[in-house]
Amino acid sequence: MSKPVDQRYYATLAIVCHAAVIAPDNSILLLRRSQSVVRPGVWDLPGGMWEGPLESLQEGLLREVKEEVGLTIFDCQLTQAVPDLENTIENRLWLSYTARCRSKQVTLSEEHDDYIWVTRETLANYSLPHVWQITLRIALDLMKYQTMSVK
Repeated sequence: MSKPVDQRYYATLAIVCHAAVIAPDNSILLLRRSQSVVRPGVWDLPGGMWEGPLESLQEGLLREVKEEVGLTIFDCQLTQAVPDLENTIENRLWLSYTARCRSKQVTLSEEHDDYIWVTRETLANYSLPHVWQITLRIALDLMKYQTMSVK
């Protein structure tokens, strides 16, 4: 007799794309999650769920950042892909990117209630989930070794 199959391994994989958005002055955008969403009050990076095969992963990232903060981003670089081992409801894969923007003019969606542009020096004042800390370290390293050309 065969063993029962654990259906969790055959569930749909949810892909979540987020970005460390770097402004022309090399500050990075952080968002505070509103009280009406999961993980209220937690500082976060802009992004969200990929909507499937009708858009590329990068198109999903561009769309989510535009929806959440009203910014158009470019020079998107994948920095890490991390499975969400803490989520017991669905299988999630977190894709983290670095990206650039030309403006610091933010328009928040209802998912967030505050934002701040942080520098290398002030970033340590904000507690972020571990997965974003790695992405932010990579973004800081990129800022150190690259110059931004805004056209």
